[in-house]
Amino acid sequence: MKLCCISDTHGQWRRLKIPAADILIHAGDITAYRTVNELIDFNLWLGQQPCKYKLVIGGNHDGCLDESQDRMRDIQDCLSNGIYLQNTGCEIQGKKFWGSPFTPTFNDWFFMKHRDQIGQIWALIPTDTDVLITHGPPYGILDRVYYPSGRWESVGDEALRERVIQHLKPRYHIFGHLHDSHGKERIGQTTFINCSVLDDAYELVYKPSIVTLRSHSDR
Repeated sequence: MKLCCISDTHGQWRRLKIPAADILIHAGDITAYRTVNELIDFNLWLGQQPCKYKLVIGGNHDGCLDESQDRMRDIQDCLSNGIYLQNTGCEIQGKKFWGSPFTPTFNDWFFMKHRDQIGQIWALIPTDTDVLITHGPPYGILDRVYYPSGRWESVGDEALRERVIQHLKPRYHIFGHLHDSHGKERIGQTTFINCSVLDDAYELVYKPSIVTLRSHSDR
């Protein structure tokens, strides 16, 4: 099963070239201006992509989704060409996916929980999840930000790291959020993928991340 992974398009999805894949995954920060009109255009674009399934979560910039979080049917109507996951999962061809838009609180954005509370969300993730999709990264894994002072700092989620590495051990953990930490890293049984397609200047510089989800016997 081929997965095409992208994140943090911030309105620039039509500039991407998406290769044929079984599943297209968007790990949040779809929009640039948080508007429903952007979401409608994104949905049209989704329907044009050469992937049988499309899995989508929101991110801290996607206020159009957060403001409607009590109207999941309306959101799914806006994303009729995909499967929207908000602390929920789905199964495709025997593989289990689970997605969440939440990140630890910073500034005044959307889909945020305080660090001492966000573990309640990660406790919801089923232990048999094959592919975990979150908007933000776990602490210490493709989660560094660069400050003008010239230093890099890890700002990922400690509770998410503990849940993923010590308990879940999914095949893949897919996320974005921190643009300058685009890349892949493997720890134990899990391959972590920061699939942001924009850099920190919001320039489109990265291609979609392509991976293959094999059977468990092929680990």
